[in-house]
Amino acid sequence: MLGLVAMIHATPSLLYPTLRYSWAWKHIAVIDAILRHGGSVPNNNGLDIYNQWPGSSS
Repeated sequence: MLGLVAMIHATPSLLYPTLRYSWAWKHIAVIDAILRHGGSVPNNNGLDIYNQWPGSSS
């Protein structure tokens, strides 16, 4: 069973060299902004949810 689960989850990462979904790129960009700016996303254009994570320093 563990081998089957590993095969199902490993296959897409082996077949596709980049992320498959557009929303995944957005989340990577948000995480990058959080890491670069010490916990808050600058110029979020009203998307305050990114600055309201538990433990956020904003």
